[in-house]
Amino acid sequence: MRRLSSCDEPETFTQARDDFVELNPHAPHVLEKDRWKKFKSAHSQGYAAAQGALLANQYGLCAYCEADIKKPEWQIEHFKPKSETTQDVDLTFDFSNFLLCCQGGTDDAQRKNHSCGQSKRNTNPVGNILNPYELPYAPIVEVTTSKPNYGDYDNQPDFDGLFFKVNEEACKVANIDIKLLKSTIKYLHLNCPRLARRRIEIWRQLEQEIKKEIGVIGTVISPQDLAKITDLAKWHLSPRDNRLEKFQTAMVLFFASYLPSLLTEGAWQEGNSYPTV
Repeated sequence: MRRLSSCDEPETFTQARDDFVELNPHAPHVLEKDRWKKFKSAHSQGYAAAQGALLANQYGLCAYCEADIKKPEWQIEHFKPKSETTQDVDLTFDFSNFLLCCQGGTDDAQRKNHSCGQSKRNTNPVGNILNPYELPYAPIVEVTTSKPNYGDYDNQPDFDGLFFKVNEEACKVANIDIKLLKSTIKYLHLNCPRLARRRIEIWRQLEQEIKKEIGVIGTVISPQDLAKITDLAKWHLSPRDNRLEKFQTAMVLFFASYLPSLLTEGAWQEGNSYPTV
């Protein structure tokens, strides 16, 4: 999960929402999931406008796991559950409560492979899940091939994977609650087998690219080789056609082993959720 910049609410969605809510206000006898479903059916253009704005703001990545998402394999996720809507706070239609997410592995029959909104479900995020809009820009996790036990599922998987582990020092610097980050990884199932396997595939691909460019790296990296690594980092960590490559946090951590400045807030310009290499 990576820091998201604030997203402007599209006018098409605003108009559609206002028209709908005027005729369909919150009512105790109406389930909010049915109200939302009715809106999507009656105002498909307004719904699509919200999706498009979120997709552009997130550079084409799931707000939680950072998989690349494409229509129709995406959905608007309500960070705070729709079911907690009241007469005063309409969480169902509050655009600032929206995230664009993947389908969370629901094409896999095994629940242990479900993630993101499909794993979070109706969990109240307060005290349980960090909001992507409120994260620091620099990563607050490390990667490891030994799965940490955050209470999600078996602690000794029988497969190769790349798992997220809390970087306690980075959390202290960013004033992030370590327990809350562990809880976030647990509730969003960010270390599920499906995601861990995909992350290690990306890591190994990057290793092969480095090897192809400069061969085996010794204990000291020459300025020429460092320049090549920097060029690779720029290619992989910068958006193209307003899209970032999938699993950006893992990629940032890979290149940070050669370019440590990527782990500092100074590498991230305010308003950009990708670093300046």
